[in-house]
Amino acid sequence: EEKTPQTIERFRDYFDRALPFLRYAPMIFISALEGTRVHTLLDMVIHVAENQHRSLSEEQLAPILEKLNTIIRPRATNVRKNKKPKIIFHAFVQEEGIPPTFLLRVNLPKDVPPALLPICERELREQFDFDGTLIKIMLQK
Repeated sequence: EEKTPQTIERFRDYFDRALPFLRYAPMIFISALEGTRVHTLLDMVIHVAENQHRSLSEEQLAPILEKLNTIIRPRATNVRKNKKPKIIFHAFVQEEGIPPTFLLRVNLPKDVPPALLPICERELREQFDFDGTLIKIMLQK
């Protein structure tokens, strides 16, 4: 297929649709034949390795914890006779290891809405550079 200015964008769209779980991974389009962008590959590998070793303090994570406590709106459940559970996030800390793993300490882990973890991941990616790195977030009582 002949390359056009839209070729890379079409490939990006295709990969985003086919592999949505890898959206955090950067894409570099290189040509070994022409040597196009080959020099950027090693720079990207180094950048991703640095991001995998990124360590954040509890103080750096505090604004995310505060935001999570303001946006949580649990739904009423029949188990509690239509009373909404009071979910409180107590701490947000990073564990050692690769990939970066975070513990979100909460009083009622089972009542945390599933959509909250992707929001938390998005906040981490927006506030800190985690390009190319998987982020694990676990709930803990």
